[in-house]
Amino acid sequence: MPTYVQVTNPQNNLSWEKQLSNEELAQVRDIAKGQPTINIFPATLKPVRTDNWENFSKDFFLPTLVNHAIKVQHAVGKIFAILGALILDLITFPIRLITCIPRVLNNSKKSENPLYQYLQANGVDRNISESDHVTVKLGWESTSQYPTSQWTTRDGVFHQKHSQEQHWYKKPVNFIELPTYEGSDKLSGGISG
Repeated sequence: MPTYVQVTNPQNNLSWEKQLSNEELAQVRDIAKGQPTINIFPATLKPVRTDNWENFSKDFFLPTLVNHAIKVQHAVGKIFAILGALILDLITFPIRLITCIPRVLNNSKKSENPLYQYLQANGVDRNISESDHVTVKLGWESTSQYPTSQWTTRDGVFHQKHSQEQHWYKKPVNFIELPTYEGSDKLSGGISG
């Protein structure tokens, strides 16, 4: 099994795969760093996503309600969560209104994610990279640290055999800052060493 990178868009399950050299694997591992998630309190004070109207409206008008409260599973808990989120969102709306323009300007000045740039340079279909986040899977082989078999020939020469071990690492990578929401614990800043 050769060294490879596989990028999947979790929203439409389209994926792209490329064979890599060991140097390319190290490069992709270094650039596969994503944007952080923003916790619930800062997300109530500023619109987190400003990349398109749909994301902006979710994070500007009722961020706690849309990103958190409606995702509560328990029926009674959902009612209280929606009421509490609605009150919190109405109270913090003036603050979001004040922080809105600086946030839009700041986000527009940010450079594109290095992984996103790498994918575009390699001609990846836009249907794969159009998401706020993608799942990156890196796969590689290495020789086992310990011998898998040992033997001595009749003339007294000692031999060891090492097998090839297959490794893979799978991690979601955010292209933009995302608000923390239920299930976002699976999202993080990128691939770690």
